[in-house]
Amino acid sequence: MEAIIGIAATNGPSTTDSIEVLHALAIPCVRYHLLHVVSPYLVAGYPNDIVSGNDFMAWQADSEVEKANEFLPKVKQHIQDIGVDPNYISTDVTIGNPRYELVSLSDSRDATLVCVDANIAKPIERFVLGSTAATVVAGVKASVLVSRKRSRTGDLRIVIGVDHSNYCNAALHKFIGWMPRGIAHIDLVTVFNPVDARSTDIGVDSFDTIGAIRERLHDHLAQTERFMKRVTPDIQLHVMEGRPATVLVDAAERFDADLLVVCAKGHGLLERITLGSTSTQVIESPKTSVLVLRNG
Repeated sequence: MEAIIGIAATNGPSTTDSIEVLHALAIPCVRYHLLHVVSPYLVAGYPNDIVSGNDFMAWQADSEVEKANEFLPKVKQHIQDIGVDPNYISTDVTIGNPRYELVSLSDSRDATLVCVDANIAKPIERFVLGSTAATVVAGVKASVLVSRKRSRTGDLRIVIGVDHSNYCNAALHKFIGWMPRGIAHIDLVTVFNPVDARSTDIGVDSFDTIGAIRERLHDHLAQTERFMKRVTPDIQLHVMEGRPATVLVDAAERFDADLLVVCAKGHGLLERITLGSTSTQVIESPKTSVLVLRNG
């Protein structure tokens, strides 16, 4: 599989949160393509609510390209040092809009995964790559990893939001096909909104609609658990109520997860009362890395 990794800065440590999370997943035979995009203009004082023409300043693009060309080999060396074949690592520096360059490169190379870091500290870096995650999730055909710094090392604890649609099941099977070997524990979580569920015909004749939905969703989770055991046998099942995006983010924090996994879309009945369109919302999680899976 090929992973496109957005490199926002050309200084600091020669690694990124994305590289660390991807390495922790321990997916064999990943091809790393490191991309740094030089934006020709920056907004001085960003983020301001109102930006006038006087707030713009020209970026010395040539100088930034030179810095990137000096920095990316250090990142490449770090990836080699953690055991990746140097033939599986490539670098690229280009000029343009970082968000759209990542989408364009991913599509042109038919990448499996696009990786971006969520926590960009400096104002300039926030402008260059700060809102990339939402744009990339919305725009690419690939899966997207939005990474945050881990609080520990070792194998990953992950929460997977499951909506039981055919699309979600296919995306999870594709994830299994990546053969991630660095997962210690999985919490499989399905979330439904009881307000929507009470008016939903789920094909179950019961006075206790919520109880019937819970029972049916737990049965679906048990089916998902069976094939997810190819990743790890240590799996727990949870059926929860509430606003799906909020509940999943809270669950990732409560279960001390390193990674929250959701599927990008699906249009079945169970999805409408469970995950909905949460993928674009959970990437705003303040603490947990998020993997948005696509079956593309």
